[in-house]
Amino acid sequence: MIYNLRQFRSGRPSEMKSGRRQKQLSRALVNLVLLLLVIVWTIPTMGIFISSFRDRQDIATSGWWKVFPHREWRRVREIDLTQLGLDPNGVMQIEAQPERSRSFARESKRRTAGA
Repeated sequence: MIYNLRQFRSGRPSEMKSGRRQKQLSRALVNLVLLLLVIVWTIPTMGIFISSFRDRQDIATSGWWKVFPHREWRRVREIDLTQLGLDPNGVMQIEAQPERSRSFARESKRRTAGA
């Protein structure tokens, strides 16, 4: 920061600092308001965009936010590690076997279709 000699004698550098602080606060406030405006504008636009890919019946019966997957935990199957001879407190590595995962998927589809 470069000040001339008159500003130092009159005690104005502190006033300049407070002026800068006010300018920074007003910029931050403007940016916050603009961010809020962008969010308020973007959410309905995203809803219209997502709804454009949905069927008419789906649009009429549920909201566009239903497109996102649910986040609930559903217990599908519980594995007893001690029965398999594994240490439940130890480090485990889980790998998928393609043929077993396909058969498990078919089995779960049968269960849900029968329910």
